[in-house]
Formats: sequence, C-alpha cells, structure tokens
Amino acid sequence: AQVINHIARVNTDGSFDFTFNPGLGADQFVAAVAINTNYLSANNGTIYVGGGFTAVDNISRNGIARLTSSGSLDASFNPGAGFNGPVRALAIQSDDKIVVAGSFTAFNGVARTNVARLNPDGSLDTAFNPGSGVDNPILSIAIQADHKIIIAGDFTSVNGTTRNRIARLDPVTGLADSFNPNANNFVRVIAVQTDGSILVGGDFTGANSIGGAARTGGAARHQGHGRRRSCAGKFRQRQNAACD
Repeated sequence: AQVINHIARVNTDGSFDFTFNPGLGADQFVAAVAINTNYLSANNGTIYVGGGFTAVDNISRNGIARLTSSGSLDASFNPGAGFNGPVRALAIQSDDKIVVAGSFTAFNGVARTNVARLNPDGSLDTAFNPGSGVDNPILSIAIQADHKIIIAGDFTSVNGTTRNRIARLDPVTGLADSFNPNANNFVRVIAVQTDGSILVGGDFTGANSIGGAARTGGAARHQGHGRRRSCAGKFRQRQNAACD
C-alpha cells in the first residue's frame, strides 16, 4: 500500500489518486497548498506546499517545498534552510514568485517576520522587505489584479504601522499601504472577487467589527480601497454603485 503522510490527491469522484506519489510525504502537518497556473511558465502545474514540516520524502525542506504534478519533490526549487516556523499561507504571483506567510522569524537565515517572498528557484526575493514584518501570525493571503498583496490573520501591526488583522502590501517593497479595514478580531480567510471586492471571514463581530461597521457572523465584503459599502446586507466595490 502507498504511504500517505500529510499530502495526497483524490480524483474528481473522491477516490484516491494512486498516480500522485509524494513518496514518504511530509514529516509534519501541511497547512497551505498553491498550484502554479501561469500557463506560459515552465513551472505551470507544479504544486507548492507549506506547513510545519522539516522534510518531504525524507529530504530536508523546512516549511515549504515544491512538488511536480505527479507528486515527487521538485529539487530545482531549493529554499536552503527554509523557514524557522510554520508556513500557513501561500500565493503565487503572475511572475512565478511566491508570497509566503505564517509564524516564522527567518528564511534561510535572513530575518523575515511572518511574511516573505521567494523567487521561482526558492531563493529569497530580497527586494521585497517588509522591515520589521508582521507582529503576529498571518493565516491567509490574496493577490489583487494590480499585484498588491492582501494579508490577514491575528496581527496588529505591519512594520510598526497599526493594521488590525488585515493589511495590504505594496508588491515591490512589501510595506503596508493605506488600506485599513481594522477588524476587531481574527481574520482567517480572504479572497478577491473579479470586480476587485475583497471577501473577508473570521472571528470579528459586533459594532465596528470591520471597516467601521457592524458585521455579525465573521463575514464581510470590502471595496478595494478598504471602505465597506452596505446595501441591505450586500456590498458594492464602486463607491456610487446602486443597491439592488
């Protein structure tokens, strides 16, 4: 029988896919998966996994690894010493660079607190430098059409600037911009819609829970500039959009 350790693939009918074989798998938990869908890229179809592992198929990989489409470890992606803490979120940019977030303070011996960006070969993108970083764990990442990077989690500051649980980073420098929805509790998941609106889910609730308005049940949608527009429980990305 095939060994199944923390990484597997199932078919569309839910049955186990025996053609996907990561060997011994990961030695600890996997918390994030991202697939490269850049169809013009040589890395199209490769699979990134992140988590609290220190090895994949008995080969040293701390927190992040890249697999081929068939599941084997892609040795051409070499993160060196990797991350010194768990990776909890991954996002692949259109240029194949990988935004990585979680609960770490360094990548390959270089200081990076809870967020970093890697080049397609696994090396650190040193141009992307969020300074002192994010003060608490990041749980989710989403990338906008303009390449700006939205992060969410349990943090309250980014490089010393107050940002409560959700922030947006400049895609060049990694520093926070003016986007500031100011959630009053954990943000656990975010997603960007095709119109640019940002769906947000988490533990926030009550008056002024996010974007300056009440939202019970830990879900909201924001306009791309960080303000929330309410239309009978719906939100619109354009400031002057009509309610329906």
